[in-house]
Order: sequence, then structure tokens, then C-alpha cells
Amino acid sequence: MLRVVFWALVGSVVLAPLPFGSIFPWSYTLLATVVAVLVLAWSAAMLFNGHEPPVTIGMLWIPALLFGAVILWLVVQAAPWSPAAWHNPVWADTARALGRPVQGYISVDPFATDTSIMRLLTYAGIFWLALQFGRSSDRTRQVFYAIAIAGTVYAAYGIVVQFTGIETILWFPKERYKDALTATFRYKNAYATYAGLGLVCTLALLSRALGRVDLSAMGPRERLRTVITMMIDKLWYLLLGVVMVATALLLSDSRAGVLATLVGVLTFVVALRFAPGSKLPYRKALVGPLIAAGIGFFAISGGSVLDRLATTSTEDVRTDI
Repeated sequence: MLRVVFWALVGSVVLAPLPFGSIFPWSYTLLATVVAVLVLAWSAAMLFNGHEPPVTIGMLWIPALLFGAVILWLVVQAAPWSPAAWHNPVWADTARALGRPVQGYISVDPFATDTSIMRLLTYAGIFWLALQFGRSSDRTRQVFYAIAIAGTVYAAYGIVVQFTGIETILWFPKERYKDALTATFRYKNAYATYAGLGLVCTLALLSRALGRVDLSAMGPRERLRTVITMMIDKLWYLLLGVVMVATALLLSDSRAGVLATLVGVLTFVVALRFAPGSKLPYRKALVGPLIAAGIGFFAISGGSVLDRLATTSTEDVRTDI
């Protein structure tokens, strides 16, 4: 039962970007329903088997309390029993315009607030299940591979669409960002975020594969030759994934997405640099090659991103943020 729940969770996360990043009511409602069923199935399996959860809520009481406070405040905003003094003035204006009393709320749109609650609880459910299954190193590796493969496939699709000039997302006309790569997403920033996550996961798998080989007894030249040979002969699929996802990320023309990904990759490299017992070759010198690779990718595919960074308007509110 737990195995079915695990693979259903992985499939849901991998397929979520397919219908335009799950931004439409039918798609995020479907995702919420699936996640709710999976959480209930996992809970029933743990109860019937008499097992304790690998991670209990007591271990996460601080973030759980903070998250619960946010959900509670959203509930109050959409509740009809909140104090009238807290209600948004728009409800009083509506009552005057209609000439009859109307129910007031703190929220301008209680339905949208309820939808936000549903979506936040969906993300919490995914996090909770991922946290439980992530205690197993084998399942964690399977999740990383699933995200890396999905990221590569979406990137490949986006690159094909970009270079063939097809202005569609799947079989629907592309309404915006016609010059930017968005893969199956409607918004370039959303895709850039997803691509960044896929890139970090693929780099993690690549570093793990390289770290499994003991190169301590080899000389510098033999070690370098061995690493290059491994990456070309045995790890070419991970290397191809890194190249494709990085290229798609730059072609998305998303400044925030590229910068956020660079911060994520740099954080990963720093973690490798100080990881105790890591056997990854050249892990102490990875920062330089990664910066050089980044410059190379920018030179090939990142021209538009650099142009937009250089011409950002000072009146753009995002600049101030």
C-alpha cells in the first residue's frame, strides 16, 4: 500500500506541470483531490500496520504552528462570523448599492481565499508525504531521478518548440511570452523556477555518481581523465540533462529564475565543499568550473537575459523588491 502511495505521489508531482503548471481551477482541484486521497491512504496504511510515522508532528511543531496560524488567519478572513468592524469596506458599499444588507467578510473574495486554503493544504500534504518517504535513501534517490527525468523531458519539449517557432503550448495557442521558452507552463517565471529545481536535482545525482568512485590513489592527470571518461561514457545522460535544463532555463528569459537557480546551485556547491566524508573528486574546486560553465551557457543562450538585466527600468516595482 505504501509503495502505491509513494509512486502515486511521485507521478502527481511529475505530471503537475503538464496542464500549464496546474494554474487552472480544474487542474489544481484535481491535484488537491489526489493529494488528499494519498494522505488518507498513507494514514490508513500506517494505522492498520501499527507503524509509527518516520517523522512525527512533534518534530516539526514550530513550522507546523506557524503554518497553522496562516491557515487559521485565512479561515477567519473568509468566515461570515468575523467582527463587522474587520470587514472590508467593499461589502458596505455593495449593501448601499443594492439597497439591502449583504454578508460581509474580511476578504474581498471569500471564494478565492478558500481556494488559497485548499492550495496551501495541498502543498502541505505533498511536503508531509515527501518528508515521510524521504527518510529512505532509496526512495529519495528515486524521487531525484524522477524530477531530473521530468525536468529534462520538459526542457527538451521547450527547446524543440522554441527553435521550431511553434507558438503553442501543447495544442493550445501561446497567448503570451511568445519569444521566451515556457515548456508546458504559461508563465516563464514559473517554468524557470521548475527548471532550476530540476537542475539542482540533476547536479546532485551527477555529484553522487562521481563520488562513488575512489580516486584517491590516482594522480591528477589520471584522476581528471577518469572523471571525464566517466561523464562521457557512463554518466552522459545526467550530463545531457544538465546541459538541456540549463539551456532551457536561460532561454526562458527569466531574470529572477536564473538568479534564483544560481543561488541554489551555489548553495549546493558550498554544501559539497564542506560535506564531511564526501568522496566527490575536486569538490573543493568545483566553484571555479561551475562559474566558468555558467559564463559559457550565458554566452551561448543567455544573451536575452543579460540584455534584460542591463535594461531593467528603474520604475519597475520588481526592481525595488
